[in-house]
Amino acid sequence: MKLKKTAALFLALALTAAAFAGCSGAGESQAPGNSSSTPASSTESQPVSEPVNDEEMLCRYVVPGTEPDDSAEVDAAITEKLKADGINMKFEHIYIPWDAWDQKVNLKMTTGDEFELIHIMEDVASTSSYVAKGGLAPINDYLDQYGDTLKKIIPENIWQAVAVNGKNYSVPVYYRDFAASSSKVSFPKHLFEKYNLSTEPKDSYELIDSFATILENENDPDLRLWEKVNNSTSYMHLRHLDSWPFTVVDNLFYVSNEGDVRPWLETEEFQEECKIFRYAYEKGVIHPDILTYPHEKISQFTENGKNLVADLYALESIRKTQPDYEIEMYAIEPEKPLSAGDYPIMNANGISSTSPNPEAGVIFFNWLYSDQANSDLLNFGIEGKHWKDAGDRRYEAITDEDGLSAYTFGDWEMGHKDLVRLPIGSPAELAPLALEMNADAWVSNVVGFKFDPDSVSAEYAACIAEIQSSVYPIRYGVVPYEDGYEKALEAMKVAGYDKVVEEYRTQFEAWRKQNNK
Repeated sequence: MKLKKTAALFLALALTAAAFAGCSGAGESQAPGNSSSTPASSTESQPVSEPVNDEEMLCRYVVPGTEPDDSAEVDAAITEKLKADGINMKFEHIYIPWDAWDQKVNLKMTTGDEFELIHIMEDVASTSSYVAKGGLAPINDYLDQYGDTLKKIIPENIWQAVAVNGKNYSVPVYYRDFAASSSKVSFPKHLFEKYNLSTEPKDSYELIDSFATILENENDPDLRLWEKVNNSTSYMHLRHLDSWPFTVVDNLFYVSNEGDVRPWLETEEFQEECKIFRYAYEKGVIHPDILTYPHEKISQFTENGKNLVADLYALESIRKTQPDYEIEMYAIEPEKPLSAGDYPIMNANGISSTSPNPEAGVIFFNWLYSDQANSDLLNFGIEGKHWKDAGDRRYEAITDEDGLSAYTFGDWEMGHKDLVRLPIGSPAELAPLALEMNADAWVSNVVGFKFDPDSVSAEYAACIAEIQSSVYPIRYGVVPYEDGYEKALEAMKVAGYDKVVEEYRTQFEAWRKQNNK
């Protein structure tokens, strides 16, 4: 996930998402289809179907991060615009700090606290995992009634990517293509050229050797390969394998290009991933405290150009202090296809089952994507006070003397590809990644399938917890594979790993048969 500059620094993608309580019975029709279209870009919003109830609806949106100074003012402006467009709704952000996200969201879940929307990071905990816990309301009937624009501008395969048993419980954030960023390695090109290192490494081992050379010569203790500990697989480092492309789900399930399901932790591919990270760890490229290092600090290093796995979205910020900083994006064995794995999108927004008006979330999104001005208001704030339109899908943030904006909101949380803007002066290298879709990318054969762990819920939860305690130290190179693997695998078996994998295989094969996959 790539984030815009906020007053509090880049937000982190790879952090825990939320779960809720009590599933609603509304919205039971099947996942929507779509037709090719783009959102309106006029200054007048397109018509939005109004709810039957004339009373003011609340749209309370729970999001991670630090609340911007002018958040309440922008919420009021959004509410005013909604009402001017004929929608009697009050909009409100509810911010939960990153370091308290788990605790506070779990509290909301257990107390049945009412809200309408909550942000979901699909690569951390998918929509389906929250549906299994009863926290999200199905929205297909609401999409039919209130979501004309939504169904037109979000492709069917993207809706399918977050569908659960043919029903939708969340609105996917279709704001950018992830095939390039998931399959390519980004690194500081100027440092590679400075030390005469190849910008076309044959594999990740050569890349890590280059990183080590840079560290030895730069003598900067903050410069590292900063990896956030999460359940996403490092596909970019595994492209040299003969089995590529393949898919890994939840760090539990391996699905081959042919659709064969195996335990991920028992594959040669997983062993190779562990070996790569161990190699980086032994070279000093990975920080020794990577398992416990704060994610916000890692985001800060990335924004300041201290991450050897560089971020194109941070390039503008980096160049404020390092004007000659350049980033190279390279796919190891480039003749092989790009792939975003089972995440053609990384983010979605769930409709809470605790809301007295679950249709409010769908109505809000339909309004948001119906007009460029609506999207701009949410993402950038009040035009003329928080930002200026720079033309050509660019914006200029209005900042204080410290270069900070009193309001901004990440398009990764609610943006759409046809409505996002880039900062003025943003590098030309960023535009293709941010504004274009990779039509030739390999589409994983698990896209559209969502595992329902209900029948193995205890084992599934135990496996997820065991991965974090036993597997992550091996995966991230802190513990050598040969020293920790057997014990970790034994712990996973005790947790019920075989039973969970078999249930996944059964559901996946039934889904393929039902859908002629």
